[in-house]
Amino acid sequence: METRKEKILRRDDGLRVKVISKLIQYSNKAEYKQYVLVCQKRKRTWISPTDTNNYTYRRLSMEDREKRRVAEMKEFVSETELSCALVELWENLKP
Repeated sequence: METRKEKILRRDDGLRVKVISKLIQYSNKAEYKQYVLVCQKRKRTWISPTDTNNYTYRRLSMEDREKRRVAEMKEFVSETELSCALVELWENLKP
């Protein structure tokens, strides 16, 4: 089962940043994931800041890929904005 919450942040330069928070529940555990997508000024296409199609990314181990994804994600959003998006997901989960 998966629960998802999206939050769109608007920057002063016209850039829009979408923070996607997910709660993924397995049979015996739960896991939180967060993703960031970016939409340039006067565009409609949401693009991931991580280029997963280049050779240097594909050459990395799974742990290094996750570290790189998080580092590139934090170029566009702060820790506070990420935690606020996660809190909004938790608020939606309340009965």
